Amino acid sequence: MKKLPLPYLRVKPQGEAAWQAADLKIVRLKTEEDVLCYQAKLREKHRRLFGPLSDPDRTPEFTRGKTFCYQDVVVQQVRLVAPGGYLISGLFLLPERVREKLPGLVWASGHNEEASFNEHYLQFCLLAATNGMAVFAFDPAGQGCRREVFLPEDDPVYWSPCNQHQHLGVLTALAGYQLAHFFASDCVTAVSFLLSQPEVDREKIGFAGQSGGGLQTYLAMGADPRIKVAVPMQATSTRRGAFRQLQVRDLEQCFFNCWVEGIDHHEMTLIFAPKPVRIVAEFGYQDQFDVYRKLKPVYQIPGAPENLEIVSAGPEHRMRRSERELALSWLTRHLKPAGLLRFDVDWSDYHSFLTELKQHQAQIDLKHHGLLSFCRKSIATRRPFWRGTAATIRQVPALKKAFQAKVRPLVDLQGKSIFRLQPGRYRLVFTPDYRIPVCICRGQGEKGLALLVDEKGLGSAWTQRQIEKLAAETAWLVAMEVFNTGQLRTSLKPCREGVFLQRHWRYYSPDIYHAADTFMLGSCPLALTMEEVLTLLVTLKSEKERLVFSGRGWPAVGLILLSSVLPAVKKCFAEKIPFSYQELFDSGYFWFDINLVIPGILKYTDLPVIISARTKTNFYLKNRLKPPERRKKTWRFLTSTFALRF
Repeated sequence: MKKLPLPYLRVKPQGEAAWQAADLKIVRLKTEEDVLCYQAKLREKHRRLFGPLSDPDRTPEFTRGKTFCYQDVVVQQVRLVAPGGYLISGLFLLPERVREKLPGLVWASGHNEEASFNEHYLQFCLLAATNGMAVFAFDPAGQGCRREVFLPEDDPVYWSPCNQHQHLGVLTALAGYQLAHFFASDCVTAVSFLLSQPEVDREKIGFAGQSGGGLQTYLAMGADPRIKVAVPMQATSTRRGAFRQLQVRDLEQCFFNCWVEGIDHHEMTLIFAPKPVRIVAEFGYQDQFDVYRKLKPVYQIPGAPENLEIVSAGPEHRMRRSERELALSWLTRHLKPAGLLRFDVDWSDYHSFLTELKQHQAQIDLKHHGLLSFCRKSIATRRPFWRGTAATIRQVPALKKAFQAKVRPLVDLQGKSIFRLQPGRYRLVFTPDYRIPVCICRGQGEKGLALLVDEKGLGSAWTQRQIEKLAAETAWLVAMEVFNTGQLRTSLKPCREGVFLQRHWRYYSPDIYHAADTFMLGSCPLALTMEEVLTLLVTLKSEKERLVFSGRGWPAVGLILLSSVLPAVKKCFAEKIPFSYQELFDSGYFWFDINLVIPGILKYTDLPVIISARTKTNFYLKNRLKPPERRKKTWRFLTSTFALRF
């Protein structure tokens, strides 16, 4: 069995239990009534998980660009207006001579900078149109004409799709959204556009995509009942598989709360059942075979076992001719376009056609019509939720589990439990495998307790200096380590998937693994930090004493939040923290630790409001994260407005 790093020992048991419970529910399906009942429950879970998506009865506004022709196929660039007001770009392809209603196909591009203009994807779309289908290939968020530039000095070429998704995922999460919501909603909008075209048969709609587009196909299968046939291709790992194998993933693949709800590729396919699905699995990813193995008995219940197939693609992760033919043969079998299926298209002029098409590619003004502009408008028009600082913090969904602290064993290095404060080194036992290092020292004060947390661990030079500094103020000093700090820091190593991750390590650091898994648990690293701190205070029976908090790095934000909830906290020292989440969001700031991310925090409150509202606690902020140069005026305004002590 693979040895797991300590942070995983904290969260992995909960994920395992959730996925086992979800698998058991599938195994228990025996009749058609069972399937229908469970599908209704899954749809309700889907709505809770993703929120309201694009209205399928709404015809999206759209504009058409210049028309191009390749042999007997007409190609147009199209822009759709999503329900949130941001724009979706794509290509609409039709046979040149349309004599009857055509089956429709939505194509979702994989993680590629060119998206719908990608050479291999466009070739497949042309092939589908040649075989009598109306095709709409759209660009996912962060790709193709939807690649957002976060700062004026950024070079758009630098932002690969994966970097875009990580950054978009962080900022949309702060605003109270998850990136998967936008991906799923865009799939529904794309289907609505296709159905609005007079050439398309509304009863014959297919959906397909490769790689990241395969993931979007699963999203579409779970979100849109108008889709009649689907082909998810090389969709890499399921949530179950990525979690168990510690695989890297982009943030649109980490559905917030999906462990709790039990929603994965398996469940999205089950919502879609018994409609036809052919899974084109990639060699090396057994996760897709797991979807097939668990869902095959379910497809046999209504007597449609032939509607679920799995075929194995080659070892290369790209859209080759074999993958094109596997997808197209399945689509034509069930959508039944006019004419015979043929693959012998003349590609001799293809590259000159593609070059001309790209010359007229129009980039969307994403400063005003992108996801971030949508989120900014949403934040700007939000209603004030808070009725007191403590109540507001407790309302943030990602932080709710932070207050589930209870007394846990505190043992010395020999395993003997202690029941009162005494100097020494100890372990706070969360689980038999997950033990938090704690160091207790006597102070020189008459009463009170100072609690210290450093991102580098309790053995750091900073911790020692703080102990010496605070010794005169309190009777006791307690230094501890929390989730993913010090000895609890992950042992995951970089570059598990080749040179790509070497070049983009800050977007695929070990912290990404842990943050993503805590998001799927319905929490975040800061919530786990707060729970561990609060648990130690409850165990020591000190949560109501006079408290002094001191922290450095991202755990210090957790101490600030707890300072606003615990009346006993009289002083809070914090270093290396963001002054304002709003400021970081507005400036497109990306050089901060993902451990700092609290999903939905900006929907409810922000750090300046929290700090200024807690008048009985003295906050001392030092060496804060510096904002970009051009934001200094706003920074000075915020500082003077809330009159913080330094």
